[in-house]
Amino acid sequence: MISKRVNENQVIGIESLKVKNMVKNRTLSKHIHNANFGEIIRQLEYKADWYRRTVSAISQWFPSSNMCSNCGEMYSREGSLAIRTWFM
Repeated sequence: MISKRVNENQVIGIESLKVKNMVKNRTLSKHIHNANFGEIIRQLEYKADWYRRTVSAISQWFPSSNMCSNCGEMYSREGSLAIRTWFM
């Protein structure tokens, strides 16, 4: 699965998550530990190096969901998570 994603893309962006803060949620902490985010990122970086790809960590506060993927313009109106596409 990881090899396929790395092989299909030149640059892979991952969000830098604070796993230490995420496990404070008692209902999700077991599932977060089971997902083992650190190992996934380690394997992703290893495979990217193997295939000569780039892995870029994106800040968790970067508003990528408000940015147009074509022109980079920011969606300035108040939005909810239900909005999947928007037009200027």
